Amino acid sequence: MNKKNSDIIGEGNVNTLKQLIKAHSTPMDEGEVREILKKIWSDNGLETTELGQYAIFAESPDRWNADNPTVLICAHMDSPGYIVESIGKDGITLVTLGGVAFEEDSIDLILKTNSGKQTITVTKLEDGYVSIGIPSGVQVGDRACFIPEINMTEEFITAPFLDNRIGCFLLTLLAENSEFMQSEGVNIVLGATAAEEMGAFGAPVLAEQIQPDYVIVLDATYASEKQGITLGGGGVLTLSDNSVILSPEDRNNFAELFDKSGIPYQFEVYNYSGTDAKSFPAAGLLAPVRALLIPTENNHHYNEKAALLDILHILNGVKLLAETRV
Repeated sequence: MNKKNSDIIGEGNVNTLKQLIKAHSTPMDEGEVREILKKIWSDNGLETTELGQYAIFAESPDRWNADNPTVLICAHMDSPGYIVESIGKDGITLVTLGGVAFEEDSIDLILKTNSGKQTITVTKLEDGYVSIGIPSGVQVGDRACFIPEINMTEEFITAPFLDNRIGCFLLTLLAENSEFMQSEGVNIVLGATAAEEMGAFGAPVLAEQIQPDYVIVLDATYASEKQGITLGGGGVLTLSDNSVILSPEDRNNFAELFDKSGIPYQFEVYNYSGTDAKSFPAAGLLAPVRALLIPTENNHHYNEKAALLDILHILNGVKLLAETRV
């Protein structure tokens, strides 16, 4: 492949993706990502509604028809991070919010306090992490996360928080497509939830408020040699995990649709993890739920890796699913 990353997703969109990755957004502290989404949605003429701290959604105000089915496309705004548990005489102790991964005995993090952001160094303990020294202005409950270092090549992006900033990025690409947002015969709603990584508090609120007829959940998943899931191989449809399970008939219909369209795809079965997709049937909705995920390496690490072409594969797949509701 000789394309630059800006040729694959557009130079302006590269900047948006980087902006989302640089946002400090841990569970129930997603304000920075929320404001980015709100601005882009508003700039593209969408009407945005905030559901407290739990979720936001956007729709085209000129195309809503109560007789049409509603398709909800949603991602989550948070990524795993750390919360200050206690402040001692020599340092602070942090515990994780969601699963995080790094191999080193110590690592630099970005700590956000009322007085701003600062870099701190933390060392692993058996049941947490302790800082070297006491950061200025720190309080119990303050948040920390990985430093957002980003590397983009012609094919790949490596950075923290790809789970799930890429999902949020896809929501911005969809918002910029006015023809899609104003599709005939269907109401398109874009949604973003809070705290997927810790408690999944946002998705039930979104489910109750929207009452969709069809749901597409965007998230990240694992590349897997065992299952043949590779970076660049296309979006991954979850057949079974802790949050969603599809019938063999659903699988066959999806494969037939995507095969005819020429859109690459992959299937996964992971029964030890999941997304907040479970919130929609749990709310009593009859809506089919499809989890269409981007494959990544080093999930929840400071150097997660994804293929840029998979972003386009998923974007095209979302449009196809919204149109057909297979």
